[in-house]
Amino acid sequence: MNTLYVGDVGTKLIIDIGISADDVTEAKIIVKKPNGSIVEWNALPISGTQTVEYIIQNGDLDLAGKYTIQVYIDTGSWQGHGTPDTFFVNPII
Repeated sequence: MNTLYVGDVGTKLIIDIGISADDVTEAKIIVKKPNGSIVEWNALPISGTQTVEYIIQNGDLDLAGKYTIQVYIDTGSWQGHGTPDTFFVNPII
């Protein structure tokens, strides 16, 4: 992953979901920010793969520190969560 900084926009997160993305009807990334607040980012399944993607938007990376993410997937017949992962956002000078 690229080095991320507070305020960055446009970085693409690609997450392996372990099942065909063609079966996914809903995908979200649950995000715990450094201050403990939790938000959801709507992800898009990438057809023909086992991944979903999300492009960082304005305001997503508003705090420096550790972000914990966990994907949520719904296929219509199954709903579940992936293994949490973390990344760090650096302060700007």
